[in-house]
Amino acid sequence: LNDAIPIERGLDESIHRYTTDQKIIDYTRTDVGRARAAGRSMIPTTPAPARAVGEVLPELNDKRGWLAVRGPTTNVWMTDMTFTPKRETSSDGVNQLLKAGAEGSPLKGVLANSKDRLASIDYNGHPGNFTVDTFEAAGIGGSVV
Repeated sequence: LNDAIPIERGLDESIHRYTTDQKIIDYTRTDVGRARAAGRSMIPTTPAPARAVGEVLPELNDKRGWLAVRGPTTNVWMTDMTFTPKRETSSDGVNQLLKAGAEGSPLKGVLANSKDRLASIDYNGHPGNFTVDTFEAAGIGGSVV
């Protein structure tokens, strides 16, 4: 995506499953937010994916921010990407690029597309590692996607 539509800056938010080190019931802890029951709370956390993306795409390190929340789901992850492209584009243009990436190598079998309105549980056992929800894609005036 960054090769086709260079990203000027962006902000990503990941909402991911709770982890095995989180408690399933509320407990006592200095950090009250992290003391909440994993299956019943949305808990702000450290954005670990930002480091991984920065290793793969170092040219975006100073151009993106990342927020993270652990949510009450057991098996899936959602990332909401918002970015300002260096050239005017649209959500349809971005969706076409992502669809082409899903159908061609090296992302074939890793990246998938969905135009259906699905809930998190519908992605359990989904063959793609990363599914783009084109149903929810939106843009603002060609400069924010």
